[in-house]
Amino acid sequence: MTTITLPKSMAQYVGGSTSVPVEADTLYGALQELTERWTLGTALLQENGSLQPYIRVVVDNAMVSAGSPKALTGVTVGGRIVELKTAFAGG
Repeated sequence: MTTITLPKSMAQYVGGSTSVPVEADTLYGALQELTERWTLGTALLQENGSLQPYIRVVVDNAMVSAGSPKALTGVTVGGRIVELKTAFAGG
């Protein structure tokens, strides 16, 4: 089991919690499970399965830079710390 932590701004979409357990072994599977369980549509993954450009993923304190489904499937998450972060910009 893996726990995904979410920014407070996303908690409203997953029952108000900032951490959600998932059973998936890969990052792609975990994001798919989260999307399907909470009916998030394309909030995390685009129609083609790629990570949304405004979502950042950190696994065990390391940023996951690739967002394609193939690359996300190559990242194992079982028992690791997975954090979702929303990108921000300012000026």
